[in-house]
Amino acid sequence: METALVVQAAQKVSTHTGVGKDPLYHSDRGCQTTNSAMRAWFSVREIIQSRSAVGDCYDNATGESFFTHLKREVFPVGCVFDSKTDAQRITFEAIGTFDNRTRIHTSLGNLSSQRLLIKYFQTEKITLN
Repeated sequence: METALVVQAAQKVSTHTGVGKDPLYHSDRGCQTTNSAMRAWFSVREIIQSRSAVGDCYDNATGESFFTHLKREVFPVGCVFDSKTDAQRITFEAIGTFDNRTRIHTSLGNLSSQRLLIKYFQTEKITLN
């Protein structure tokens, strides 16, 4: 994977979602996120870069598991989309309608993401000022 693609993806995310106070970017120790172009991109935006520890294969386990399931269940071997729009739509549907609402995540106490949020907000005391 080319560094330019990683920088472009990070730029797109920061443009669409905004960057809050004291942003943190966590990645593995791949060459795309450790080279000078990426470090300069972080520095200009005052983004703190966090990397996995040497020899610690578990800190990215949740992300690796997510992408493994996504690739296996949504994108069959040799899958080619007719357009970028089709790829985006299918990916969004898979995550938004199945993964977040239905899939049980062991890292979330055997709850779906949606069920965890509902449980959290039912117990959270909300005050209006």
